[in-house]
Amino acid sequence: DTDAGLGDVMVARLNRFKIRVKADIERLDWRCIALRGEGAAGMPGLASWGDGVDLLGADVVPPGDATAGAAEQFELLRIAAAWPQMGAEVVPGETIPAQTGITDVAVSFTKGCYPGQELVERMDSRGASAPRAVQRVTVPAGTRPGDDYVVNGAVVGTVTSVVGTDALALVKRGA
Repeated sequence: DTDAGLGDVMVARLNRFKIRVKADIERLDWRCIALRGEGAAGMPGLASWGDGVDLLGADVVPPGDATAGAAEQFELLRIAAAWPQMGAEVVPGETIPAQTGITDVAVSFTKGCYPGQELVERMDSRGASAPRAVQRVTVPAGTRPGDDYVVNGAVVGTVTSVVGTDALALVKRGA
């Protein structure tokens, strides 16, 4: 699955890498319900970031006792979990897995070949860190995605997501 609005991008990228495989990849407009908050971690569903699960399917419905939250609440939880989002922290064709901070849950080291495998495996086996990494940071009010992230007067990264003063930024190694 992928973030909203990026299904066609994902299908196109996956189709480019089909080699000697008889498989069809198609987009399904399924619904995803992210359950977060008290009791969510114990619900049946797909494991997800933070203390919660995702329900995914063509006809998925929330549990009867679930209450809808605001988009800003969800974004704050995502930032608190330092979970990258497609189009913000993950830019197709540009982002390397090691800079997302989720290689341990997003990459399998036992399932064979995939695009970028050599770089991912080499960095993992050498214990290397990416030149930039997604980090949870605090920023001044009014900061927007795309703004510089500044520490002690030096630009050390770029803000990618922000709600209030809570943000995610791609921060240079060693900063």
